[in-house]
Amino acid sequence: MVGAGLRVAGWWLVAASGLVSVGVGDAAASVAGRLAGRRRLHVGTRKTWEGTVAGAAAMLACQAAAAAAGAVLAGGWEGVGVGARAAAAWRCVPRGLVADVAAHTVLSAGLEALTDQLDNLVVPLWHTTWMLLALAWHQGKA
Repeated sequence: MVGAGLRVAGWWLVAASGLVSVGVGDAAASVAGRLAGRRRLHVGTRKTWEGTVAGAAAMLACQAAAAAAGAVLAGGWEGVGVGARAAAAWRCVPRGLVADVAAHTVLSAGLEALTDQLDNLVVPLWHTTWMLLALAWHQGKA
């Protein structure tokens, strides 16, 4: 069951990564930066530290939800409630994968903050690529 949970949860992470990076991370960074942004990242930009942190936090929250949803929807859970499925799913995910996803997410938020042109194209491609590599690495170790 551990392998199946990781496989399904991981692919949900990859499938959601492009949407999470642009649809959630970029939007949260923009809103938070506009409402609460005080410190600019560098001279000549409107992007702020507060927006970048908010974007990374929103991306991490959505990726946790995507992984939990994927694991809950995986097969082999007959007779187990949704709450118990989600709790068991988190025990199935290797801690190294969680650390890799968190690191790639923070780096993606930083890339979004530092990219002035085409960030809605570059960031999802970069984020999805690294998510695929992390998942492949950890599935090979499982």
